[in-house]
Amino acid sequence: TKMRAVNFTLFLVSAIFFVYFLCILFVVKKPTHSALSETLVYVVRDSKPSTNNIDISHNVSESTNKIELTHNVTGKRPVLICGNCRGSKNELMWENDYAADLFGNFQCHTTCTNRSNVYWYIQGQFQRILPDILFHTSDETCKNAAIFEQYKNFKQVFRQYACYKQYSHKYTIATNVRIIPLGYMFGMISTSSVEHAEGIMLRINNTRKYTWCFIGNLKSDRSKAIAAFANMQPNFHGQADKLQISQFYRDSNFVISPRGNVNLDCLRHYEASMNGAIPVIIGTTNEIQDTFGHFISMPPWLFEESWKAATNSVRLLMEDKDKLVLRRKSVVQWWLSEIRNSTIHSVR
Repeated sequence: TKMRAVNFTLFLVSAIFFVYFLCILFVVKKPTHSALSETLVYVVRDSKPSTNNIDISHNVSESTNKIELTHNVTGKRPVLICGNCRGSKNELMWENDYAADLFGNFQCHTTCTNRSNVYWYIQGQFQRILPDILFHTSDETCKNAAIFEQYKNFKQVFRQYACYKQYSHKYTIATNVRIIPLGYMFGMISTSSVEHAEGIMLRINNTRKYTWCFIGNLKSDRSKAIAAFANMQPNFHGQADKLQISQFYRDSNFVISPRGNVNLDCLRHYEASMNGAIPVIIGTTNEIQDTFGHFISMPPWLFEESWKAATNSVRLLMEDKDKLVLRRKSVVQWWLSEIRNSTIHSVR
């Protein structure tokens, strides 16, 4: 009888330890959304095929992928962005300044690339936490419909490139996805884009040096666009560094803004807008709606179906200074509205 009692006791103790082990394995280590004061953000890019899939359940090794922050856990800490922090030329990711606009102060860790389970050092132990927000960049070719399966793992998704024609059936169920502007190249301005645009508004009535400008490489229909506007003086077209680009846009009434590599969307539209220059964009009505019709409001840019029609519209506006200034003002106001409503604070 005593032996049976001892065996039963040993069995009971073993069972308790086994259950405790299972709890540690499946409950404690299970990734959960952040309950901290800050919001975690994960960045995934479509510029490299390896980042097309987000491994939510990957068992990250704490010894190689842990991130230890020494900030006070009860205080306000920076957003953590895990992603491709630098490009092929070892420069900061081009969204670096734009990400600061959207998410405030943040840290970017290359060790987190392709890992949405990140470790925070909290109260003496590592805790694995699933970020609240996904910032999905660079899906310019609109060929990554599978990514929508991953979107449901996040509370909110900020996505560049609407690709609505290709993904319309996905958007009907992905109610947590918000289409945001592409943004602007890092290093173009010395403040946030909101502060910059507010400063532009104070000088929006000033006469500008150029009727139009274009800065960039000549590809797609860009040579045709420049040729159509060549007789409209004064103008500037050519190459410039990032700081000069912002100045040229501030000095121009219009920015000729042809499509990007494959998509009608392009950084130039937004860089011009925050500098108070009116982007001139050519496309069919359907393509324009598909590309730009899913922001909070439709951009007040100059849309036409041909460069010839665009030159006529530009001439008409140049002949009416009041309408020209109002159009420039509406472009800046649109940017301010979009950026203020696309920040991390707008979803908290």
